[in-house]
Amino acid sequence: MKIKPYDDTEETSISYDDFMAEMEAENTKKNLRNWIDHKFPKGFCGWRATHSLTHPWLIFQYCYRETKYAFQRVFRGWDDRVPWNIYAYLSDMLPIWLKILKENKQGIPASVFEGLPYEDENTCSYSDESWEIANKRWESILDGIILGFETVRDDDWLVEKGSKEKFNKGMKLFSKHFLSLWD
Repeated sequence: MKIKPYDDTEETSISYDDFMAEMEAENTKKNLRNWIDHKFPKGFCGWRATHSLTHPWLIFQYCYRETKYAFQRVFRGWDDRVPWNIYAYLSDMLPIWLKILKENKQGIPASVFEGLPYEDENTCSYSDESWEIANKRWESILDGIILGFETVRDDDWLVEKGSKEKFNKGMKLFSKHFLSLWD
């Protein structure tokens, strides 16, 4: 693969491998830029350390945005970045919320008791055994939804074998039991 320079008037072009070799050679030179970037490998505010130092206004812009987003999350419950990628936000947050619901649940939806025998037909009360079975059913449903949404968080989820099926199963459970996701 040939990479052409931005200037179309030049006739020269280099291959991708040559370009990467040049970049690697530049990054292994012993100079102040590489020394700083090596000492601070995480950089500052999402940029390489030397880029942040040579462009200090980026640090102020970053701090302003992060402060603005923090205030939005405090007062609104979400920030302006959520609509940019709603599925990623939900696939990050729903498993957390559902795990908390699973741990702290007060009851079980009535739909989960379908087919289980009553202990007393007159009062429509279930036996302890029916409660245990319904509890296992409900936890299995919540686990299926959690697994489905956790599958989407991985960037390669469509490529990995079986992940699309896990997601589809989780979405079916989510849509079927959506109105039961309360405590």
